[in-house]
Amino acid sequence: MSMNRLFLLYVLLFCSSSMALNTGDMRLGIQAGQVGLLQDVGGRSGNAVGFGAFFNFAASEDLMFEIGYLSSQHTRLSHSEVPIGINYYFENSEKLAYQALAGATFISHSLQEHPVDLSSSGFGLYIGAGLDLDVSNSLKSGVQLRYVKGFEQTVQLATGERIASIQDHYTLMLRLAYEFPANMGK
Repeated sequence: MSMNRLFLLYVLLFCSSSMALNTGDMRLGIQAGQVGLLQDVGGRSGNAVGFGAFFNFAASEDLMFEIGYLSSQHTRLSHSEVPIGINYYFENSEKLAYQALAGATFISHSLQEHPVDLSSSGFGLYIGAGLDLDVSNSLKSGVQLRYVKGFEQTVQLATGERIASIQDHYTLMLRLAYEFPANMGK
């Protein structure tokens, strides 16, 4: 059995806290992972590692609001986005929580097309799924997969050619968050 499997087995078996959400809980976290650009934009700029941060607020025992920031550097393209949405938790066990995601994201791209740099901004809707692992009472770890349907934007190159600058993409993020319980000050 590999060390990775042993570590995962240890975490799953020996984390002793409960995954239950409480109304008013807040999480502040960081994330890193794959940002995959699709269609023409992905063909020109490829995929890259992205980094970001996020904030969650538990509106109920199974629903969290989330706002985040994500940035990645692709070939001749800088990608950033601000996703705002909801995470619906279901099938919670003592250590694991599954979630469905949905929301909107504001996307910004900066293209390095010589002799000029071009910028474009756009909007997209996303859906996805995730899994959270309760590492301790206040430390949460997880993975999230999101598919973003970007409303296509185009820019005009110096040659007069119009190219797509914002299209669909996906993110696969590893996440780590610190949870501030609702009853922290009591």
